[in-house]
Amino acid sequence: MNTHEPGLLITAALIRASLAGNMPSVVQKHWVEVDGIRWPVTQAFALATGEPSVKSNRARRELQRLGFVVGQDAQPSPGTWIAPRPSKPAARAFDQKTLEAQDSSELTFRYTWQCAGSMVLDAKGYPSFPSLPSAPGIYRFDFGIDGDGLRVVYIGEGKNVANRAMQYRNAKVDRKRALTSRRLHRAMVEHLQAGGEIEMSVVLAAHFADGSIVNFGQKSGRLLVESGAVVLAQLDPVVRVLNVDRDLGSVGTADSEDRE
Repeated sequence: MNTHEPGLLITAALIRASLAGNMPSVVQKHWVEVDGIRWPVTQAFALATGEPSVKSNRARRELQRLGFVVGQDAQPSPGTWIAPRPSKPAARAFDQKTLEAQDSSELTFRYTWQCAGSMVLDAKGYPSFPSLPSAPGIYRFDFGIDGDGLRVVYIGEGKNVANRAMQYRNAKVDRKRALTSRRLHRAMVEHLQAGGEIEMSVVLAAHFADGSIVNFGQKSGRLLVESGAVVLAQLDPVVRVLNVDRDLGSVGTADSEDRE
């Protein structure tokens, strides 16, 4: 690298002299064209000033002031030489057959839906829920049979089922967060106003095949059973599931406040 004394006047001639005998690096974004060759603006300016670190915006400004053409990510004009980009090694084709088997797992668990009661609209026109436990569990809203002859359900989970129900009731306006609660609130109100019925069921315990209990105190335990219940419902040809993928265990999304 050329090194120049502090305060030296930077001129177009100095730029050209400083680049002589050097090779341009690969242009990542911004370039300056000097005598038909494109250089990274920071490299060209650093070679002229001797500064170890140069800001791109300063280099572009100064080089333009000196009359050089500066640009970014554009196709070169005919005859312009550009440093070739290093070739990337070809990606190896993935072959699952080459993977070594390590271990396998089989998971079986059992749960029973219990009917908690029916939902109605209260005097203000908001969903009113049956008596629910202040405990972790899985819940299901059964909207009955729709016009296509399909049973319509929504399945969810919460660390406190009673509190989760209140979140649906209180989702009275559209917001950027709590999207699931608002979506279900509207569906409940519209269905009940049209004379439909909604039955709510809960699962408060689930057991693995060996008799051990699925820990509903942990979100992972609730999500396991919730996801299993949703998948089973989706496999039933006469059931329409209102869940969308983002409803299942969404974390760190716009809907995360909507999950417990």
